[in-house]
Amino acid sequence: MNPKVSVIIPVYNCELYIAQAIESVLNQTYTDYEIIVINDGSTDNTHQVLQPYMKKIRYFYQENKGLSATRNQGIKMAKGELIALLDADDLFLCYKLQEQVAIFDAQPNIGLVQSGWRVVNEKGEKIEDIEPWYKSPKLDLVSWLKWKATNPSAMMFRKEWLEKVNGFNENLRRLEDFDIVIRLALASCQATWFPKVAVCYRQHSGNMTRNLLAQTEVEEKILDELFSNPNLPEKIQHLERELRYGSLIWNCWCLYKSGYFAEMADYLHKSLKFSPVSVLKTICEWLYYFHYYASLENYSFNSVSLNKIPEWQLLINQIMPNGLPVVSVVIPTFNNADYILKAIESVCNQTYTLWEIIIIDDGSTDNTYQVLESYLNTTDFLQNSAARNRQQKTKINTQEKENNQDLILDLFQNSAKGNRQQKIEKNTQEKGSSQDLTLTFARCLIKYLYQENQGPSIARNYGIEIAQGEYIAFLDADDFFLPEKLAEQVGCFAEDSTLTMVQTGWRFVDEKGNTIKDVEPWENSTELNLENWLIWQATLPSAMMFKSKWLKVNGGFDKRYFGIEDLEIVLRLALTGGKATWLRKVCVCYRQRNSSVSGLKNREKITQELEKLLDDFFHKPNLPTAIRQIENQVKYRSLLWNCWRLYKAGNLSEMTTYLQKSLSYTSDSPTVAICTWIELFTKLDSQEGNQFNAYSFSQLPEWKKLISNIFNPVVPRVSVIIATYNNAHYILEAIASIFNQTYTSYEIIVIDDGSTDNTRQVLEPYLDKICYVYQENKGVSHARNLGLEIAQGEFISFLDADDFFLPDKLAKQVAVFDAHPSLGIVHSGWRLVNKKGEKISDIELWHSSPELDLETWVVWKPVTISMMFSKSWIKSVGGFDTRWHHGEDIDLVLRLSVDGCEAMWLPKVTYCYRQHHCNATRKSTQQAASMMSVLDSFFSRLNLPISIRKLESQSYYYTLSWLGWQAHRNGSLIEMDKYLRQAWKYTPFSMTETIDYWVNSFNNLYQQYGYDFNAYALTNSDVWQQLMLDMVITL
Repeated sequence: MNPKVSVIIPVYNCELYIAQAIESVLNQTYTDYEIIVINDGSTDNTHQVLQPYMKKIRYFYQENKGLSATRNQGIKMAKGELIALLDADDLFLCYKLQEQVAIFDAQPNIGLVQSGWRVVNEKGEKIEDIEPWYKSPKLDLVSWLKWKATNPSAMMFRKEWLEKVNGFNENLRRLEDFDIVIRLALASCQATWFPKVAVCYRQHSGNMTRNLLAQTEVEEKILDELFSNPNLPEKIQHLERELRYGSLIWNCWCLYKSGYFAEMADYLHKSLKFSPVSVLKTICEWLYYFHYYASLENYSFNSVSLNKIPEWQLLINQIMPNGLPVVSVVIPTFNNADYILKAIESVCNQTYTLWEIIIIDDGSTDNTYQVLESYLNTTDFLQNSAARNRQQKTKINTQEKENNQDLILDLFQNSAKGNRQQKIEKNTQEKGSSQDLTLTFARCLIKYLYQENQGPSIARNYGIEIAQGEYIAFLDADDFFLPEKLAEQVGCFAEDSTLTMVQTGWRFVDEKGNTIKDVEPWENSTELNLENWLIWQATLPSAMMFKSKWLKVNGGFDKRYFGIEDLEIVLRLALTGGKATWLRKVCVCYRQRNSSVSGLKNREKITQELEKLLDDFFHKPNLPTAIRQIENQVKYRSLLWNCWRLYKAGNLSEMTTYLQKSLSYTSDSPTVAICTWIELFTKLDSQEGNQFNAYSFSQLPEWKKLISNIFNPVVPRVSVIIATYNNAHYILEAIASIFNQTYTSYEIIVIDDGSTDNTRQVLEPYLDKICYVYQENKGVSHARNLGLEIAQGEFISFLDADDFFLPDKLAKQVAVFDAHPSLGIVHSGWRLVNKKGEKISDIELWHSSPELDLETWVVWKPVTISMMFSKSWIKSVGGFDTRWHHGEDIDLVLRLSVDGCEAMWLPKVTYCYRQHHCNATRKSTQQAASMMSVLDSFFSRLNLPISIRKLESQSYYYTLSWLGWQAHRNGSLIEMDKYLRQAWKYTPFSMTETIDYWVNSFNNLYQQYGYDFNAYALTNSDVWQQLMLDMVITL
């Protein structure tokens, strides 16, 4: 009776292992088999080793004909209906035959069953298990071609199928197993997995597959014949490019590892005709796959080393006659000594090697320079990172090095460093006209430049200015690239020449570089168009690559927008028609640090900057209608996101302020909006690996106050706005004067205009009673306007942080408004006090200017901060004009009065104005220039009444005369002389009357401010005498 299974063992010079192979069959749990050993002309002791087994095997000797012919001979001799192959240096595990036979019995339609295999060393010790069914679950023609997951010793065939395809191709000395499974599949033979490791595949120096070069040639021959078959299924024909391309890249990797560089280059060149992408993109893919295969095999691969191989260089020159484009990587840094080396290394380790690094040191005060100096002058770094054989040798004068802190590594003279530049001695012929040291890595450069601290936008723009690459990528000094980042992005540009910018996904990492999570923004923002930039604001400078030309033409980053300059530039890109796209891969690591520009410590500042950017953007006149319609949606989403970041930063008061403000941008009811906030905070917390505690959040005093304000709103009638800058010493007295008011329907809004003292800490106990908002220092007009945006009151009262109210100020002024509803301004008197708050004098200007009409404002300008305004009026003219750093209150009142705003005196002193050296109005030169500009702007208005235009000379005269007194008060007779000479040009009086007015007004003003006036000293001064003489001459 014939056996069911014939085990065929071809053997050639395998005396060391053949006995183990036979024993592995004899030890099978399945016994209905025969063993056929075909000796293919062995010249070692194989025949002698087999002697003990001659009764248990069918033995046949032949002259050497090759593996395929030997297997075919075994198939002819086989009596079994099933054929199991076993190479003489491999082993069956004991259950192999039984399990595979069971599958054949259960599935009569199956013609081939293959198991997994265990890779072992020469001693039979395990290296790894191969379980191909995970990546190739089916064993059809496509899978065979794509994965080539074949191992003859793991296979069992129905003999009839082997006979149907005429067995193995005897013309092939290698890959005969790959060839036969293709022919079986084409003949409709069905195959399946026995999903278990059942064979030991031995790796040793004598393996027949070790001749990689020949194997590659055979594989190409097999595929050429396959795809030239006119009867090949259409489905397979369509896969030719993909399958051939993948096969060639894998084989080229293997050839590279084996040192066959010329053949590798030839096959890479051949792969071009199968690549679905451009030549440049294909080159990038080659590098990517080489790195990928190396990582799978734990093989040390360096693309820089590949770049030095002559065969590679020749290939690149052939297929890219104009060369590969250079990428300029601009790294702005400020105090990032702990991280910048990681950033640099991540560029040096890119799969794409045509780059230059431009480091812009933005005034670092840590040891950034020392870290970079030692790094850039370390031979190990040069060898490990870029070009061992192309290091430039430099001699540095020792004395100069001791005297200077900075080493210039640049092709250009860095004028920003001035006398900090270090002189570098270099051979004149080698140096040429270059002024600074450049370290060259293959065809790449590292440049280091220093500038005084000006912020990341200006630092990046400096890098843009000197960048020589066709493309510019940005990398913050505490971030780092993943190896394929530049290659992938350059490939995108190669695929679409109309692109201006390509952005990747990013990976959040902690301060130590450990992964937190991957961010793939394209899941929400599928297209990088203007609408999605606005709604999702998914930007990261380190993930971006731009065409250099666009950045240079369009001015780079806008320094006005701190922390959000990346959003501004992509909005500008979209508005100018620039095309951007996603590279849908995570290619950069973004380090989470509280101290970074975008970290938690700057969140309040960034929130304000983002509001400003969006306001500026939506004020553009020619926005598309579709974009203008999403303004509220954009601002709402933006505020909520930043409220989340404010919460994480612990800025709870600011968080609630902006949550309250967000309600003005949504049509949702307060209840729905609050649910949205909680859902968003929960989602965002979970994305960071945390669990949001809604109950604890709901117990925060700031949250409770917000909810109370929303559902039980007590809208104050008066909003008191305090703009402050470094007034920690006085501000509590200012706030206390509000708490002590007899009138209680008010709110207090403190706008901290970038204080650098302990203002915030001083205010900490009062944060639940006031609205505190911090902004970057922008001046009092900006600060007051921000307060106006937040204000809920019907009336607005301003209070400088070093002044204070008298107790009935608010009550008395509100009463006047209530009695005269048409009013827009209620003015009052004020008290001059010294530094200690002690009275100097009361100013009661209603005696000299009883009517507060436009004529009075224009001529006498009785403007002080003691006024109270109707919010509707002040909002109607757009608040304060931020152009004016002084005289902004005069400008505001003039604009209000021109528009018909009525004003009235409250004939009572209500406000205390503190006199000390820090008062803004004591900066006489700047104040004078600003006030004159205010008047110039006012009188340039086309719609001024003729009666007012006639007052122009008087207005200038009295203003310049007052400025003259101000200069005298500050001890500058020269400045006084300048303003009085200008006043003389505008005087409506005779010379005698003019002089008399000056002397009397000086005396009155000094008395008001509590000083004695020495008229004799003034009128007998050389400056005054010369002024009088010149006035006489001009008569």
